[in-house]
Amino acid sequence: MKIRKMCSADLSALYEIYKDKEVVNNNRYLPDIKREEFDSMFNDSQHNFVAVDSTGEILGHLSIFTADKPRLMHCASFGIAVDKASRGMGVGRFLMEHLLSYCDEKLDLVRLELEVHSNNAAALALYKSFGFEIEGTKRKAVRVEDELTDIVIMSKVQT
Repeated sequence: MKIRKMCSADLSALYEIYKDKEVVNNNRYLPDIKREEFDSMFNDSQHNFVAVDSTGEILGHLSIFTADKPRLMHCASFGIAVDKASRGMGVGRFLMEHLLSYCDEKLDLVRLELEVHSNNAAALALYKSFGFEIEGTKRKAVRVEDELTDIVIMSKVQT
C-alpha cells in the first residue's frame, strides 16, 4: 500500500467510495449527491491523497482542509473515507499516519481538528489512538436516516 496525491482521474473511483451507504451515513453529503456536485467539491484549498494497492486500485481517500485566514493558518481539519472492501485492513491507520507526517513536515500546523458522528465507534477509536482528544459534542447535529445524531468534536494540538 502507498499514498499518492489525488488526481482528476481518481474521481470516478472516489465517487464510488463516497456513494457507499456507510460512508454516506458518516459524512455530510446527501446520499444522492450527483457526480458533478461531487467533482466540484475538490479545490485548490485542499490537500487530497489516495491510498492505493500495488495494482493502483484506490483503497481510501484523505482530504486536508487548511484555512486561508491569517489567524487560523496554524489549524486544519480533515476527512477520511475507506472503500468498503478495504475496511478493517489498516487503510484508515495508514492515511492517519500520512496525515500527521504531512501536516508536521509540509504544513507546519499546531492544531488538527475533526468532527465525527458519535455512533462511529471505529473512527472514534482510530482518532483517539493517534492522540486526538474530545473537545465537545454538537447534540443532535446531523440527520442520518431520519435519526438525529450527535457530532463529536476532536482535536490534536502540538505542544
